[in-house]
Amino acid sequence: MSKIVFIFPLPKISLQPGTRKPLNIFEPRYLQMVKDACAKNIPIALAYGLLEGDKAVESSCVSILHEALPHIHKTLCMGVPEVVQECADGSMVIMLPGKIKGKVTKVIDSSAPYIICEYEELLDQNELKPENILLLRRLKTQLEKWVSKTVKLECQKDILNPCLTQPCRIVGLYVELLIESPEIKQEILEMSDINDKIQYLIFNC
Repeated sequence: MSKIVFIFPLPKISLQPGTRKPLNIFEPRYLQMVKDACAKNIPIALAYGLLEGDKAVESSCVSILHEALPHIHKTLCMGVPEVVQECADGSMVIMLPGKIKGKVTKVIDSSAPYIICEYEELLDQNELKPENILLLRRLKTQLEKWVSKTVKLECQKDILNPCLTQPCRIVGLYVELLIESPEIKQEILEMSDINDKIQYLIFNC
């Protein structure tokens, strides 16, 4: 069954399941989108946007009515935003959680100032195979070292450390924080099996 999602296209940026991304919202249309999403409990998808001449525009993409980024990858991650701060100038700081993974099936023609799509939810396989337990532990150790070295505030460490328990969150944070290539981030997002993601990260990154 198709469901509704609001689209926030950004150039070559994606959201990983099990993570939360802070965003500064200032454009009027996206401020309205956040307000509508919160009021109606509709998720916002951080969509990997592409330019018209980008070589990556292919069957895995869908065209949208956006003046700067006319295409997005169909597979995306989304969640209902949490408003962290409303600023005096009207802008907002929000936290967008990666709670739902989906695939765009249709762009809806509406009078809204932002893009609305229908999507089908994609359910990943998150059961860890025994042969990947030690590999996941390697990823977790590297991630913990990165957090210890890079994150200076103890309160931020306290937020991150409880996330390092479930395989999907370990992999999601590893991709979000340690992988630089936006193309690889999107490729991993499109994988449906946590074991394939772990194998890819260990042997290809």
